[in-house]
Amino acid sequence: MIYRRCVPRPPFEILASKTQISFEPERIDDFEGKFRFWAALRPWFQQHGYYLHLHKNKEDGTRKYSYPQTVFMGEDKFPYAHVGVDEPQEDEPSFGDDEPRDDKPAFTSQGDASGRIHFAQDSEGRHVAIKLVKGDSDEYRITRFLSERPSFVPGVVSILALLPYDGHWFLVMPRSDALDIREPNMLTNHIHTDHYTVERSLHRRQLRAAGRLTYCLFDFDLAMMLPAGMPLSAYRLPIDESVPGVPYKPWGVDEAQLDFDPFAFDVACLGISFCQNFQLL
Repeated sequence: MIYRRCVPRPPFEILASKTQISFEPERIDDFEGKFRFWAALRPWFQQHGYYLHLHKNKEDGTRKYSYPQTVFMGEDKFPYAHVGVDEPQEDEPSFGDDEPRDDKPAFTSQGDASGRIHFAQDSEGRHVAIKLVKGDSDEYRITRFLSERPSFVPGVVSILALLPYDGHWFLVMPRSDALDIREPNMLTNHIHTDHYTVERSLHRRQLRAAGRLTYCLFDFDLAMMLPAGMPLSAYRLPIDESVPGVPYKPWGVDEAQLDFDPFAFDVACLGISFCQNFQLL
């Protein structure tokens, strides 16, 4: 019989008191504190089969970055992202931003602005993203609802695991990447060894040409769950709910209404975004 050593887990209140973890759509630049928060949780996640990225300062001693504990260069099956790297091309044109990258390991990250997302690998080395959410939030209720669907939901990142922690939950999802179509960055099902050069990645262009690259829009935690049984035509939101989100909004929300139709609003915002990006192609 094999016994697994139980690692004491630090209370969430103590962990959160040592840094600024934001549950609002705002930027917090306490990178040292955010890395300490996740580093304290590393043994607990390892017990659950997930190995958080390690942390290291840049060579000049400035801002930390995180990097994988093990190298995984295989090709993952859905729902995991494609993993690829380009061989150096002698005839590759210069874009004027090819500054040295401090010889950082592949798949590094400087972390997200809120401090609630951290990258990791599972026991098979596959790349995942872990996100902290409140247990009483719309974000958790939506995630729980989607995770209980019997099959894959098109256009929605799959939920691999939900781990409870002192009134909060850690959502485990396949890691995705950004930097391609702007707005200002959509997620794709391909992660590149160097996040900064992925825009001109030959491997990504090949995936796109083969029809294997997919994109998704993300909601910046602004999604909400409707009351069960409510007709969509009757659902309205207070007008101040139209303020967060994309910069280009329909003028109708600026005409002194008290509420608005969120479904018509979303369709209008999508149309404006398409027009902004593609009308001159």
